[in-house]
Amino acid sequence: MKPLTAQEKRVLELVSQGLSSIEIAQALGVSAHTVDSHRKNLLVKMSARNSADLVRRAYHFQVLSLESIETENLLSHGAI
Repeated sequence: MKPLTAQEKRVLELVSQGLSSIEIAQALGVSAHTVDSHRKNLLVKMSARNSADLVRRAYHFQVLSLESIETENLLSHGAI
């Protein structure tokens, strides 16, 4: 697997939370087109067929962890 950029990893984290490209774009302050480009790059780099497969592979290759996502969710909802 090719290394992910910091922005690709951030997009991946938000994809794993179920956000759409438009929601991710708003969260990151970029265009939806930019997010779609990052998503396409992620699919290629991780040899994934779709978003669900992408997230599954990210956990398998330990690019994402449940702990990091749970912490991120708590931060975004003001619980921490």
